[in-house]
Amino acid sequence: MRSLILPRSYSLELIRRAIAWHARFYLRKVGYPLTASVFVTDSCNSRCTMCNIWKNKPGHILPYEIQRAHAEALGRLGCYYYTVTGGEPTLVPDLVERLGYAASMIPYVRLVSNGLALTSDLARSLGKARIKEITISIDG
Repeated sequence: MRSLILPRSYSLELIRRAIAWHARFYLRKVGYPLTASVFVTDSCNSRCTMCNIWKNKPGHILPYEIQRAHAEALGRLGCYYYTVTGGEPTLVPDLVERLGYAASMIPYVRLVSNGLALTSDLARSLGKARIKEITISIDG
């Protein structure tokens, strides 16, 4: 039952940061992002009926320098939970490097993917990048 209420992937650090955020916001009227998401590309390798992203030609990729600067700023501000999504992020050639850098700045980094391009080599590389979670979207 405990794992349903507080999954192992969350930590006391997240709870501490959430309490600190609420205290600062309500007592001092100072807020900062506790969570953030970045849409790294609008390219996709799936043709989901509820989404038109795959129709984007050519797909655009968020420049790495911009994503890196955002991860640094978010880390300094106290962001705890950072989601990388898209279109399909595994189509970004330097994704592992991007995730590794984000994980060095922000404690909890999550990747959302449709899983179609996820190979065993990529999975091992993602593990080495120290991300905490991979969410496989089965919407399409």
